[in-house]
Parts: sequence; structure tokens; C-alpha cells
Amino acid sequence: MTPIPFTFADSQLAAKISRMLSKSGKGVNESDILIYAQALRKSLAIVTLDKDFDKINSIVKGGLKILDPSGV
Repeated sequence: MTPIPFTFADSQLAAKISRMLSKSGKGVNESDILIYAQALRKSLAIVTLDKDFDKINSIVKGGLKILDPSGV
């Protein structure tokens, strides 16, 4: 597996998502926001049991595909 570099554009999107979450009153782990932003910019799906990603997805227009590994 090759690591995906985290870019300045990824950090800008993460900051935007963080502001959106703050306005909506939804608190999530900051590292999840960074992962989500990077995956969104790269058009990747996320496989996780972490419900924070569902919270993020609920406020991001055109969000990510979130897969539950127990159902894969």
C-alpha cells in the first residue's frame, strides 16, 4: 500500500469541514476530519466502523461512500 501525501488543499478542505461541523453543533475527532477531507479530494471511499464519518457525511454536499467492514 502506498501512502497518500496530505496536501495544503486537503488541509484547506478540512478547515472548511471543521467550520461546517462547528456551525451544525456536531463534534467529531479532528483526525477524522483530516482523513475525510483527503479521501473526499481524492474521490476515495472509507471503510470504517467510526460513526464520526457518518456525522461528517451528513453535512458535506456530495459526500463520500462510507463502507461498514462488517458488511463487506
